[in-house]
Order: sequence, then C-alpha cells, then structure tokens
Amino acid sequence: MLIQKMMKFCMFVFLVVVGAVIASGTDHNQEAHKALCDLLNAAVRRWGSNGESLTEPLKSALNHTVFGSNGVGDLEGLRKALPKVYDEVLNQSGSRSFSCGQRLAGQASSGGVKHERWSGHSASHDLLCLCTLGDNGWPLNNTGSEKLCGKSLNELGTQKDQGWHGKGSGKPQMEAAWTNVIKECLQGDKKGTNLKNAFDDFKKTLKHTTGDEEQHGNRHILGKGDFSDYPCSGNGQICVMYYNEAKPTGEQHPKPWWVELEYAIKKDEAEKEQKKREEEKRKQDEINQQKLKQQKQSQHQDVPRAAALKAANTEMQEKEPDDTQNISNPIATIEEASGTLIIPPCPWFLSAILLI
Repeated sequence: MLIQKMMKFCMFVFLVVVGAVIASGTDHNQEAHKALCDLLNAAVRRWGSNGESLTEPLKSALNHTVFGSNGVGDLEGLRKALPKVYDEVLNQSGSRSFSCGQRLAGQASSGGVKHERWSGHSASHDLLCLCTLGDNGWPLNNTGSEKLCGKSLNELGTQKDQGWHGKGSGKPQMEAAWTNVIKECLQGDKKGTNLKNAFDDFKKTLKHTTGDEEQHGNRHILGKGDFSDYPCSGNGQICVMYYNEAKPTGEQHPKPWWVELEYAIKKDEAEKEQKKREEEKRKQDEINQQKLKQQKQSQHQDVPRAAALKAANTEMQEKEPDDTQNISNPIATIEEASGTLIIPPCPWFLSAILLI
C-alpha cells in the first residue's frame, strides 16, 4: 500500500516537471519575459503617479527604467500605444539589431547615425525587443514554439511570415506586442513582487558572456540568443544584449537602465536600514527616558516618607519618661515608695563584730 502511494506521488511529480518543461519549451522567452515584466510592474508601482514621494537616486533610476534616460515621465501616454519614436527606429538600417543588440559607439549614436532606441534604453523598450516577432514571424513560424512571451501568433501580429528585423519591417508586430504584452507590464500591479525581489529575480535571468571581453567588454544577454557579432537581430535571435562597460578601445555604450537601478535600490535599502536603526534607537531612548523619569518620581516620593518617619521617631523619643535619676539612686526611690527610713550600717560596728 505504501509502495503504491510512493509510486503515485513520484509519477505526479514527474508529470508536473515534464509539463513545466514542455510549457517552457513552447513559450519562447517565458522566463525572461516574466522576470522583466514583474520588474517593470514593480517599478511602475513604486513610481506612483509621477515619482513625487521618491528621493534621489531612486527617482532618476525609476524614471530611466520606465521611460528611458531622456524620458518625460508620461505614464498614461506610454500605456496608450506604441510611441511615435519607433517610426524613426524602423526607418534605420538594421533596425532591430541596432536597437536591441549592437553596441553604440557614442551616446545613442553609431557610425555617425543617431539612434533613438538602444538595448538598455528602458525596461519597456527591452520588452519590445524580447517579445516582438522576428524575421518571417520567428519564432512562431514552425519552430515548435506556440507562444512568445506568453502570447499566441494571433495576439502578436496575425501574419505568420512577418516581423521586426530590418529597416521598415514589422510595425504591426511591434504595435501588437506593445498592446498585448508591454501594456500589461505598465499597470503597477499591487499584488506583484516588491522592487528589490523583482530586481533580484531579473538579475538571475541574465546570462553573462565569457571569453570575448577583449573584443566586446562586459556583456549580458536577456532572452534566447547568442553572443555573436550581430546579436538579437530578430533572425533566429529574439533577445536583448547589454553592454555594461566600455570596450578596451574606449567605446562606451549608454549604461543600461538596470545598472543604475541596481545601485539606487542598494542605496535605498541602506537608507531604509539606517532609518530603521535610528527609529529603534529613538524608541529605546524614549524607554530609557521613561524609566529614568519613573525612578526620579519614585525618589521624590520617598523623601517626604523618610522625613515623616524621622519626625515620628523623634516625637516618640520625646514622650518617653527620663528614669536615669531613679536608676542612679535606687535607695531613695525605695524609701519614697515604702515610707521607711533605711540607715546604712556603720563601718566601726561591723569591724567590732569581726574582732569578737
């Protein structure tokens, strides 16, 4: 009986694990999408209406996370539709590769061409890189995947053979991804994970490059792709490539939003801990002050008590009779009491008796 129960339990666990693996395999970028979406939701929730309750550097970091480094903080506008700036993004050669995977040599520029969006520009932009169908509808074009970022082909653009990859391609798919994926992550869900935990989960999904630091510097990738020279182009790779450091040649990619956010969260947590310690110290000081006050009050109450007790003892001593004289002259006392004269014997009489 026990063996049968154990076998049933093992079979149940096996089916759950297999089901999870299958679900993950058919939902492209599932883990990366969830981590980034949860973090963006947490950032929006912490941001509030316009970040009015925040202090630096967290306020700037959250603004960068949600809106971008040059964002104006229009949350409602961001929720409505794909921003107009993507018309310019789509008008650039190698649109997706430069916007999601290539290093920019200068501050948002490469090869003399100004780029409006780049990897690490904002969490909302990176979600677009992560969840928009690629070249010929990849990965939902007979690759075995049924969903991308939890959405089906019908939700991500309907046309199976189209997607975002090069110049002028994929605007309907970008709009569909913004409406059905990114907007869900901009709601600031109150039941979601807090900002620090959401960031920690996001950081775990990043894959760090190894072996090519001399050529590309320090890189991380989010989503399914590789560390090739032209990553995240939409042609077999739907991902975001992050450049955290300058190349050995000195070229600096704009710092990703999450690098700034990580620093701000650590500083915010440190300030919270400091305030917590200060509050605990303040409460302990209040307790100590209260104890000291009670001790002083007790001492003040004991002083009149001691004075009253001393006065009572003095009064009792004054009322007791002085018998010292009677004690020093007991014979006189006896004579007074009996009325009989007591004559002490003469010394010469005693001497005469002794001689006889």
